Amino acid sequence: MNSVMAAPKISAIDTLHRPWQLKQSEFLKKYGTDYTTGRLIRYWFNKRQTLKTETIGSGAVAAVVVIPLMKAVNSGSGWAFGLILLLGGTITAASVIFLVSFPRFISFSRKKLFVLLDGLTNGKPLPRKYQKRLHLSSN
Repeated sequence: MNSVMAAPKISAIDTLHRPWQLKQSEFLKKYGTDYTTGRLIRYWFNKRQTLKTETIGSGAVAAVVVIPLMKAVNSGSGWAFGLILLLGGTITAASVIFLVSFPRFISFSRKKLFVLLDGLTNGKPLPRKYQKRLHLSSN
């Protein structure tokens, strides 16, 4: 007698739900139950927003400045050399800011925050570097 077992049903919500994709207010509501976790969540989202602004802003500046730079290079007039230096410096500065901000933005992922909060709720201590950043005592 061949019997076939039916696979358990998994709802679409179960497969799509990722707790690290919560918004700041949802993180605070679910995990911000004490001073440390609330402060960590607010710090994390403030840092993410700052780094996102730096990354997008510097990338946009570098992209927008390329057009006048190319026109100045092709014009060949006397004032173009000064403009090339100015625009080239702007692109360089914006690129450096982008290259520094983007990896830091990635390091402040919501998933990493979720892992830290999950560890805190399961009795793991907050890593020392975050204790220092939040000015918490390591007792």
